[in-house]
Amino acid sequence: MEPWVTPEMIAEHLGTEVRHVLDLTRRGIIPGRPLDPAAERKQWRYKKSEVDDAMRGNSTKVEDKNATVERKMAAAAPSHRNGGKRG
Repeated sequence: MEPWVTPEMIAEHLGTEVRHVLDLTRRGIIPGRPLDPAAERKQWRYKKSEVDDAMRGNSTKVEDKNATVERKMAAAAPSHRNGGKRG
């Protein structure tokens, strides 16, 4: 059985910072499980194999995936042209 690991261990495994791992988790790019889903501040745990699968499943670089997410978020944001009025 594969052990659950901390964000710090995943950051080391991916060669990035813990902040980036948590950001990727919040964006749904890599899978993670909160120890207490109801907690205001989540403590995440990961399975390396799931993270590796998710990273391999991304046909583009993580940076490209983040740019795609940001474009989608911008497109969904309300327009402030015309003082926020439609038409």
